[in-house]
Amino acid sequence: GQPTMGCRVVEWHGHQVSLVCFKLDGGETVHLFTVAREAMGNAPTEHPQFSSAGRYSTAAWSRDDKVYLLAASRGEAVLKKVL
Repeated sequence: GQPTMGCRVVEWHGHQVSLVCFKLDGGETVHLFTVAREAMGNAPTEHPQFSSAGRYSTAAWSRDDKVYLLAASRGEAVLKKVL
């Protein structure tokens, strides 16, 4: 339900990854990466798993044959609002 700012397909370890960027109310940018489950050696569960990577907070989960990673620089609370 949020407007997109842009999208692209990038290559990661020989697999195509879709990237869609959203601008949330308040100006926060959230990045959603989607990749085929087969590209991940240890795919996350269906329930989002939260973590931090550098200045970004992330949420990762799997559904069917895809793995999703949501990233934002303003913390886990922002990710939970999106999910």
